[in-house]
Amino acid sequence: MEERIALDVAHRHGAAERGAADDAHGLDVDAPDLSEAETAEIVEVMDALERLRVAERRLSETYRGAVGVSEGDLRALQFLEAGQRRGEVMTPSRLAGHLGISAASTTKLLNRLESGGHVVRSMHPHDRRALRIDVTATTQALMLRAVGREEARRFTAAAGLSSRDRRAVVAFLGGLARDAERS
Repeated sequence: MEERIALDVAHRHGAAERGAADDAHGLDVDAPDLSEAETAEIVEVMDALERLRVAERRLSETYRGAVGVSEGDLRALQFLEAGQRRGEVMTPSRLAGHLGISAASTTKLLNRLESGGHVVRSMHPHDRRALRIDVTATTQALMLRAVGREEARRFTAAAGLSSRDRRAVVAFLGGLARDAERS
């Protein structure tokens, strides 16, 4: 027998932060044969995800403040810096594809980042028609200081889990990411 459970999800959409608890909307979810205890555990997981989302937003604000850029600019810098660390040649088209923005928007973004001293553009090493984008050493250092502390905390938290628990977390978060990418 399949049971449906109505969950109050207003806080998952920012109502709790706005103090608008009376804006609550219910969400009906399929809950086949779940006990009350299991349902309570699932709600705990959802609440923990909400706390993580709020903490991630605050952390992003801290990163943006440390580097002195907007949220979109920070996403671009993080993508570029990660590619650089892997030894990849980062290009405007790769950045545009990752961010889902037009070539014109990418040019504006890169102009802004370059004028702020965050990136430099140079000739692509293998394609004279293309540009290479590199995050400056100064911005990399700022990002490393801000992001490095958080990465160390996450590493320590993951190290405290059993191998089985780490695999469960990876499977759970990977599933959430895939679902989010599809919607």
